Amino acid sequence: MKVEYLHEKKLLFLSRFDPQRTENIDRLLVEFNNSFPRRAIPNMPVEDYVLGRHGINHVETFCYWMEKKLASFGRIAGSPAFQYGAWYGTHGKDKEVRYRYTKRYGSNLPAAFEKIRHEIIALIAAGAAQDHAAIAQSMIADKFKGKLLATYFPQTYLSIYAADYLDDILRYFNLDDIDSLGEPAIIKQQRLIVFKNNDSVMRSWTLMKFAMFLNDELYTHYYEKTAIKDEEQRVPEFPDLALIDPYFVEQEIDATHIPGKRVPVVTISGLKTDYLKKNIRNKAVGDRGEQIVAMMERRDLNTLGYPGLAAQVEWVAETKDGLGYDVFSRELNGDDKHIEVKSTTASSGHAAFYLSKPELDKAKDLKNYYIYYVFDILSIRPKVWKIPNPFHPQKLGVHLEPAVYKVTIFKKQPALLGYPSRL
Repeated sequence: MKVEYLHEKKLLFLSRFDPQRTENIDRLLVEFNNSFPRRAIPNMPVEDYVLGRHGINHVETFCYWMEKKLASFGRIAGSPAFQYGAWYGTHGKDKEVRYRYTKRYGSNLPAAFEKIRHEIIALIAAGAAQDHAAIAQSMIADKFKGKLLATYFPQTYLSIYAADYLDDILRYFNLDDIDSLGEPAIIKQQRLIVFKNNDSVMRSWTLMKFAMFLNDELYTHYYEKTAIKDEEQRVPEFPDLALIDPYFVEQEIDATHIPGKRVPVVTISGLKTDYLKKNIRNKAVGDRGEQIVAMMERRDLNTLGYPGLAAQVEWVAETKDGLGYDVFSRELNGDDKHIEVKSTTASSGHAAFYLSKPELDKAKDLKNYYIYYVFDILSIRPKVWKIPNPFHPQKLGVHLEPAVYKVTIFKKQPALLGYPSRL
């Protein structure tokens, strides 16, 4: 998500934010820490720990707090009770209500619970030291691990715990890369915290408020069952960058094409993101295409043995507008390379897109200017048509229509049965 659009999102969130959302959770955290201080965990009995007793005698145990009373501070319900290592209740087809334990913690309940307490104490110590390696290696289940850290250290750890959900957030904000998919949840969290702390507005927010912003965004514009019903105002579900293998397709500009019926001129404002009042879906598709092209340029330069040039590739449109291109790269001889990226969910076809007059003027002036047109953006094998500057000089087969320029670049059709593609 580009800086300008992210800024709009933050302002909208702040205009609607109710401070009671954080105030209510702050009160619950104080109550929890008074009931279960860190120093008391070594001597906590199993009956004060396990989930399942509240329905019998209304005991608000440690795990009851984690799953139920602090649900507004990040839900970890939905996973089996054995994520806690010990619980009181049934298990599968065994409907007898009794104390139970997860066997990987021990061979009997006392041994398992002793190990659980030891692991929680060690995790809290690692959390206090911000030892991310030790946190990642803890045998405690990820969601429970994350909830423990955020509950005892709400100013240090994010109240979002599931690795797959963290992946969704990273994709939504274009913060993922080829390494992020396989990282431990705690490292994915750190990516988001760095993102927050580097932002001029969000750096003053608490982590709790930041988590609410992230949750509000995804549940409004990403998840199909909860998002607004307007498809154009939802972000598509893109594959993770680590799974994507884009490749160049061999297409030529059809210099023999004669334009047909003209497309009506569209009047727009001067801002790039105002073209045709682009909706959220189109913005997300465009951003993802630019991110893929930047990744592709780095990958190819590294593969060809130019890591120094690869390190200079930059997705410039992420933070700057008006440059006339989206990705800065390098030619193999070190010359500057300027790439304007256009993207579509279509699997193939002509390249049709919009340019403003200032953008067209810059395209004519820039050296080593290219259009990279990305097809099939939602697949793990997107296709990229690499088009050397079609505007300087303007090539036959490139049709421009003024005010905003709607550009259509016609691909050359293959010959059939020995006959030429056009008579």
